[in-house]
Amino acid sequence: EFSQFAKVEDWLKQQAPSDDEEEQERLLKLWRSGIWRHDGTKVVSMQTDEGLRELELKSKLLADGQVLLTIVDMTDSLRAEEALRASEVKFRSIFYDSGVGMALVDKTGNIFDANPAQEKLLGYSRAELRKMHIEDCLSLEEIARTQELSNEMAKKRSRSGEMTIRLQPKDRRPAWAHMNISLVRDPDGEVIFAAYFFHDITKEREAISKEQQATSNFANSQAEKQALVEASPDLIIVAGPDGMVEQVVPPVSFPLHVDHSMEGHPVAEVVPPIADDFPALAEAARLSGGVETKAFSVQQGDDPYHFECRIARSGERNLVIVIRDVTAAKQAEEVLRRQALTFASIRDAIIVADLKGRIKDWNPAAE
Repeated sequence: EFSQFAKVEDWLKQQAPSDDEEEQERLLKLWRSGIWRHDGTKVVSMQTDEGLRELELKSKLLADGQVLLTIVDMTDSLRAEEALRASEVKFRSIFYDSGVGMALVDKTGNIFDANPAQEKLLGYSRAELRKMHIEDCLSLEEIARTQELSNEMAKKRSRSGEMTIRLQPKDRRPAWAHMNISLVRDPDGEVIFAAYFFHDITKEREAISKEQQATSNFANSQAEKQALVEASPDLIIVAGPDGMVEQVVPPVSFPLHVDHSMEGHPVAEVVPPIADDFPALAEAARLSGGVETKAFSVQQGDDPYHFECRIARSGERNLVIVIRDVTAAKQAEEVLRRQALTFASIRDAIIVADLKGRIKDWNPAAE
């Protein structure tokens, strides 16, 4: 193609982004003053057989007076860099603005970052949390259970795991959370770090406990319990021993349409996504007296919504069903996953180190 042109400038005019004379003159001026005369390097937009591309032009004056012009297509590199920057901005926005507590933990269990919601949940500052092990955030009786979950995830090579745990806040107040662990792996399947998500369920646990304690004196405490339940941001359903809905307490705003008109209908009909598992979950909750959980998703138009359903015994035979919208937390997990994939796919070598110069992470290109 170059053989068709007598001068480089003729070729540059042909490859200009448009036929506009001012645009062509701008490109020629850049070539003369910024590249050719000064052995410079510039990235410019030019037309190619594949459309508009970002090309790096680099000139070098040779000993015989000729000019060596090197052309490198930088389009894919620049797009990857822009995608990485956009992903980082999006991740940081979700990380810092989310109401769900998040802690990023290295392979040894040490916390290397935490968001404001996690600070609020535990009462520790971000600086304090970054000096702590993840087990320092849990009550003593929960450490063994968390280790069992981690061992099971490693054995099955699972990407995620979850459990309900009791936390150990700085002020030692009672605190409970539903903990989700998401493992970020490199292309070889090795764990790079883990993202811990803590959904604060302290109020729900306290509400269920208070409701169970008040069952024997229901008539006197009905108004108090009703106010407590209605203050919850979650959808609450009370079901009888036959699986029929006795009471619905819908929150002010909730993605699932469930209201008082559904009282008297089967739970499986009111909440279809848990229909198949509800009998087993209900029986387990009645026998153990504990809380059984079930996660499910619902597609509404183009938007998926994710929920967490918790079922607990109320009184001798009734059940309390609490359904929480956890869509924001799932979106945060997906951003972390996409960011990890972007990081791994970049062709430039990237090494992440702490302030002391110790290497914390790297991508395959760095290897």
